[in-house]
Amino acid sequence: MAGPNLPKNVVLIQYFLAFSGHLGAFIMAAVWSFSSTALPSLRVDDQMGPQVTQFVEDWIASVTFLAGAAGSFACGYLAQRFGLKRSLQFIAVPLLIGWILVAAAQNVSMLMTGRLITGFCVAGVGVSCNIVAELAHKSIRGRLNIGFDLMFCFGVLFIYVVGTFFSWRTQAASCAGVTLIWFVLLFVIPESPRSLYERGAPEKARQALAWAQRLDDPKDVDMSEYETTESLEEKGAPTGTNFWEQVFTLDVWKPIIIVVALQFFLQMCGVVPIVCYAVDVFKSAGGHTVHENLYMIIFGAVNLGATFVACLCVDKAGRRLLMMGSEASLTLTLLILGVFLYLRDSVGVPALQSWEWFPCVCLVLYITGYSFGVGPIPWVISGEILHHSAKGFSNGVVIVLTRIFGFLAMFYFKSAINVMGQWGVYWFFAVVCFLGLLFSYFFLPETKGLKLEQIEMSMKDGWLQHNRPPLVNMDPEGREYEPVENGPKNVSDSNI
Repeated sequence: MAGPNLPKNVVLIQYFLAFSGHLGAFIMAAVWSFSSTALPSLRVDDQMGPQVTQFVEDWIASVTFLAGAAGSFACGYLAQRFGLKRSLQFIAVPLLIGWILVAAAQNVSMLMTGRLITGFCVAGVGVSCNIVAELAHKSIRGRLNIGFDLMFCFGVLFIYVVGTFFSWRTQAASCAGVTLIWFVLLFVIPESPRSLYERGAPEKARQALAWAQRLDDPKDVDMSEYETTESLEEKGAPTGTNFWEQVFTLDVWKPIIIVVALQFFLQMCGVVPIVCYAVDVFKSAGGHTVHENLYMIIFGAVNLGATFVACLCVDKAGRRLLMMGSEASLTLTLLILGVFLYLRDSVGVPALQSWEWFPCVCLVLYITGYSFGVGPIPWVISGEILHHSAKGFSNGVVIVLTRIFGFLAMFYFKSAINVMGQWGVYWFFAVVCFLGLLFSYFFLPETKGLKLEQIEMSMKDGWLQHNRPPLVNMDPEGREYEPVENGPKNVSDSNI
């Protein structure tokens, strides 16, 4: 599990860093998937049930995405203005309040207010990927940032299990408890070193890196990457200029476009409505009423297990290979599922009526393929390629568009089924996944094994990753070196 030559205490502290930062993804998953088990519970609630119409259900499920679109700019501003970790601390408090409102709701208005607040706040949790990317050793950076999606999967499974056995109020109360734990852990981990350095606190940045590298003396930290402002300016990087001059440059927008495209394919591959309407999806796909929650828990467990495997593979197989394999498997699975549902429900093939297990198996295979690449890789890439000079702004743009995509996928899912049929909706998702496969082949950068500075310079050069020459040379023991006439010369095994 450890990278080459990494002491055990460094590996452990960096895993703790990832857990503490990415616990926000657990809460985001709980916010998004809450409706999957809460809606069936709300329908039979003596107090709330009569107030919950189909229109209200659609808004309970999708309002968090709309609120997230609005919250993205606010969270982006907080990250740019106060620092990445500080922005997480700012959103944790109202997030806790939002969960309490949901748990204590006496009417739909109170419930919707809590959902709005939680949706608004979780728009900012993605910056933990940037914090982890800056502090993690490059040999384990990929798996640590897949930890974001791993925690997301934990959150989904948590909601599925708790929602199967407890009421919607208990679900919300338990999520409030997790939010409180996250808020406390954020005081333990350091701030983003880039945020500190750019705010005129190089010593604090050095201390943050020393914490992550388990160095007793901060003076032993290699700060060379943070002291290259002049060389970056010579290469055209947007440093030393005002904020708006920085953000309106190709260097900033090129990685934003790549990450937004990845998030589009993530949101529009169908996973959002499938996760958020899990009980209804499995029921309509053919699961017995008594088994729909069991299918849902299996679905969440497979999602978690496959993401864990991806976590082990990402720093060996690379980002592009996992993403392309994932998109290909989703395309095939969704096509097959669509054909089956068309033959069963539209054509009415008698032999298929007893195969109610088949669509459920397809959905499990679907989430397996999703968890290997389409789910985690966009978060890994986001933490690695967004330009350091405008990460708050970049994250804001990415997240607001992500939430809009998610809202559209959620809000119109059931309406699309009514118009196109289940098979038509799944075929639409298959087309999106195929386009994602093409995008990954032609435009997705490979960042495996590269320092953040190397990634940034390569983005500036406009590489197409499958054709780029190797930027990093490694000896048989996994140490980086620069080729010279007399053989390899070891260079700093820098953390970044």
